[in-house]
Amino acid sequence: MVCSRKDLPASGKTLIDNDYRTFLSLCSHEYFHSWNVKSLKPKEFIPYQLEHENYTRQLWFYEGVTSYYDDYVLHQAGLIDAPTYLGLLGDTIARVHRGKGVERQTVTDSSLHAWTKYYKQDENSPNAIVSYYTKGALITLCLDLLIRQQTDLRVTFADVMRELWLRYGKTGVGTEESTLVTFLQEQYKVNVHSFLERALNTTEPLPIDELLASFGVTLSAEIAADDNTFGGKVSPQKLPVALGAKYKASGNGLELQVVYNDEAAHQAGLSAFDRIIAIDYLQVTDTTVREVLERFKPEQTVTVHAFRRDELLQLELCFQAPKANNRILKVTDAGKAKTWLRIT
Repeated sequence: MVCSRKDLPASGKTLIDNDYRTFLSLCSHEYFHSWNVKSLKPKEFIPYQLEHENYTRQLWFYEGVTSYYDDYVLHQAGLIDAPTYLGLLGDTIARVHRGKGVERQTVTDSSLHAWTKYYKQDENSPNAIVSYYTKGALITLCLDLLIRQQTDLRVTFADVMRELWLRYGKTGVGTEESTLVTFLQEQYKVNVHSFLERALNTTEPLPIDELLASFGVTLSAEIAADDNTFGGKVSPQKLPVALGAKYKASGNGLELQVVYNDEAAHQAGLSAFDRIIAIDYLQVTDTTVREVLERFKPEQTVTVHAFRRDELLQLELCFQAPKANNRILKVTDAGKAKTWLRIT
């Protein structure tokens, strides 16, 4: 793996900052792949045929499970505490739900079309596709908590992975789409058929809130600081309105990178790569955008000037209220939470 100098701690420093933590998470992720997809793998990948593309509907499992454990392993190893881990999990939940893609593509379709969609993302991808990495991680979270529930805390998903590897990985048999449901029922008397049917083959919301609550953790959706900010941390300063677009601000204006379907910028007729130069006849730049947006209220209509290539556009934009794009997780019952988290 290649990393930046800033990803590693300076000599004598013991604090794990965000850059080093991200690097450790990547190491954890790739090391976990030694078992999950390098040994235990989809049946259709046996043997690997590296001369052409390989297709499977199971990438949600092989990348999603690995993505769930990359940060969770750091937490269980004592490298990050519970609040830090829950913040990272909140980031994952927020990323999955920012945009309409999670409502339009199933995670198994995302897996199958990885070569043509996920690996070839464009500015509209958040509106059209869901990541089998991040949503797969959330499905694994639900499975881990469901298994703990149904076995009175005797079995975790880590136990399941060990047994799956022994039966389907070490033997070189490989897994099919139905393997997990059948294996959990036969080995542990755990029934996840209806859950996985919804989670994998529909775009219905996952029962994350209820499952976390049963383990002493609350999940709340809160307003983020602005259109560019969403994740697992509370935003102290919040704008009163939302553009409904991710943008890169500079001295030349706001270059739109993603325009979210059905939100203010989209309804006004703006597109990705448009560059907003003025809102309500006031210049917007990286230093003035926040000051300008703080002047307005939801449902207020303003004139927007923007360049599309070399053409000047004048459009009417009706601001929307900011969406609750942050996902904040907090331990509310330490006794329950310690059955899943390291609580000190």
